[in-house]
Amino acid sequence: MFYGRTYELSAIKKAIESGKPELGIIYGRRCIGKSELLKKLIKRKGDLYFEGLQSARTPKQIAHFLDQLSKQTYSPRILAKDWSEAFDALTHYIHKGKHYIVFDEFPLHVYLGREKKHEK
Repeated sequence: MFYGRTYELSAIKKAIESGKPELGIIYGRRCIGKSELLKKLIKRKGDLYFEGLQSARTPKQIAHFLDQLSKQTYSPRILAKDWSEAFDALTHYIHKGKHYIVFDEFPLHVYLGREKKHEK
């Protein structure tokens, strides 16, 4: 049973079931159930869940994202040199239909994976 998240589950379900594109951001302290809340709502074919890697640089984050995309969509693994190309692969998959897409631990995807411009 999933306790104490009736309001949150309702709000997210409403967004998922709306007839228009929606963007939701869930944030809060660590270890309070945000990831489990998001995973609970992944039910339809075509829903996707992406999780960032702890302390990984951009190339590894992109490779991990593409691995997850390939496994969840049952499609061949592609190569991408940057996030733009990686998201092109995602766009190719989701261009039709309705999808619930979760980027869990989003800061890991974009912040911890960011490399300094002049790093050697």
